[in-house]
Amino acid sequence: MGTQDQSVSYQTPTESGSWAVDLTRTTASFAVGEFGLRTVRGTVPVTAAALEFEASGRLIRVSAELDPAGVRTGNPKRDRDLQGPTFFATEQHPRWTFRGGPADPFEGGGMINGELTVRDSVDVALEVRPASDGSDDGAADARVMTATADLDRRDAGLRKAPGALISHRIRIKLTVTLRRVG
Repeated sequence: MGTQDQSVSYQTPTESGSWAVDLTRTTASFAVGEFGLRTVRGTVPVTAAALEFEASGRLIRVSAELDPAGVRTGNPKRDRDLQGPTFFATEQHPRWTFRGGPADPFEGGGMINGELTVRDSVDVALEVRPASDGSDDGAADARVMTATADLDRRDAGLRKAPGALISHRIRIKLTVTLRRVG
């Protein structure tokens, strides 16, 4: 699953055809409080992703893999600490995964329940919506979706950092770009 594009079917009455996840324009970011004073933001590379839609356009399955060894917060020392044994332990846990679906639709989006595995596995509900920031540049061959979730890092096995230093709550955001293929 480490290729640049993962094929998916995305068929609706008005937009039939095949779509692929464009990993060069797909991002995973996070925000977490530090010392109760500021918010640290960072990114984690998405190395694989797949979305499957049924003929009606309903999102029925999602999977993604992320590379924690590529975490970037803008502070190289912090990045090395995060990758080390106290936090992400990237040598023992070189890949994070998410598997979920189907989406439960609501006005303007849907909720996808799934399982996120970092060190431990945790149930996560992703809120999925079409991007509203113009990220697809109006291109007819592109669709951009965002997925967000809040989780307690301890549930994912990230327990060693004291809560007074690093908040237990983490906000995750994925921005997924789909490109028409064929």
